[in-house]
Amino acid sequence: MKKVLAVLMAGIMIFSMAACAKGEDSTPEANTEEPTGGESNDSTFTAAMVPQIKGNEYFTGCYEGAQKAAEELDIDLIYDGPTDGRVDRQIELIETYIADGVDAIIVSPNDSDTIVPTLQKAQDAGIAVLTFDVDANDGARDYFVNPADASLIGAQLIECMVEEAGADSFDYLVLCESLSDAGQKAWTDAAMEYAAEKYPNLNFLEIKQCTQNQDQAYTTAKDLLKVYPEVKGIVTVGSVCFPGVIEAVRDADLSDEIAVQGMATPNEIRNYLEDGSIKYDVLWNPINLGYAAIYAAYYTADGSLTADASEVECGELGTMNITEDKNIMLGEPAVFTLENVGDFDF
Repeated sequence: MKKVLAVLMAGIMIFSMAACAKGEDSTPEANTEEPTGGESNDSTFTAAMVPQIKGNEYFTGCYEGAQKAAEELDIDLIYDGPTDGRVDRQIELIETYIADGVDAIIVSPNDSDTIVPTLQKAQDAGIAVLTFDVDANDGARDYFVNPADASLIGAQLIECMVEEAGADSFDYLVLCESLSDAGQKAWTDAAMEYAAEKYPNLNFLEIKQCTQNQDQAYTTAKDLLKVYPEVKGIVTVGSVCFPGVIEAVRDADLSDEIAVQGMATPNEIRNYLEDGSIKYDVLWNPINLGYAAIYAAYYTADGSLTADASEVECGELGTMNITEDKNIMLGEPAVFTLENVGDFDF
């Protein structure tokens, strides 16, 4: 395990240096204002980006990166999404963009199944369709801009939980925002499979869905602590529920006894790293994710990214590999700690 963490920390150093370098000359400055969409400019290429939740720190980071790419490519970017994680609202927006005849739609689905017919409708209308952060089922897109390999994320979540707990034999729980979300389910499954194979003495207790609501995550975690007083580890999947779970454990005065591991942006989790409530946070750079998604959408729509392509150029991020199932891979996950969290601002 120490060997794994050593490699992990080396990866953090590389990621941190890259982020610092980008902060000097290329990382988009924070933009607190998000457009609600609007009329597109007929003289330019138009891309519509639909996040899972508008106003969420993570997706605001994606928007910052998307803005920068749109400026570099001189395209019109429309950004809008639900404020409550509802897939029906995403569908309404996409229907509007189809009617408007945008060139590309880039979406992070709140439900990977329900959204499929609408995305297929967009494809039938000749619109380039890409998913980012979370994929849609049944191949209802041209490409998926994948933030990180699910197996790597799952392994990282478990390794960090075990390292924080200082043991590899204890009871643990899993909380996931949405098991109908293809990405979150894949990360959750990967974590549990990795735990069963690598640490057979870990005892899995239960998995609970807590939706994209921090208050509900807090309540769910608080109730589970009463049901399972012996629990020593909690893995959370999804950036919204992680802070809620941390708060529940902290309010129960159990931060020193329960290792809570999850996924959130540095800005969302910074205070918890600083006060010692947690030691690790697993994620990637959402600014880069949004940036890459716009480049991929542009090249898909103009036909230069062909069906048999094995890589794509994404501006300042360089070349990204494309898998056989048309996943454009952003890279490996990063681990944020007290030592490196100050190097990031998203």
